[in-house]
Amino acid sequence: MFGPKVFGLIVTVLAATTVAHPGEDAFKEAQKRAAFLAALGSTDMAHCADKLIASGHADRIMNRRAEQVAELRRHYGLDHS
Repeated sequence: MFGPKVFGLIVTVLAATTVAHPGEDAFKEAQKRAAFLAALGSTDMAHCADKLIASGHADRIMNRRAEQVAELRRHYGLDHS
């Protein structure tokens, strides 16, 4: 049904997953991770946006990105200014 190379690849992949974490239950690990992420709460930067703006960090980020876009436009000949 399968050629020897494909069969060998399948055996290798299956063996690697069982040897990499023997005795681990992937379902329990997924539950632990989900519980951790739920308890973590906010994972974005909205809670400190005011500080980033006040310190000028947000402006530096926007200027750096604008420079990168301008450089890429020049590089690819898309500069329309």
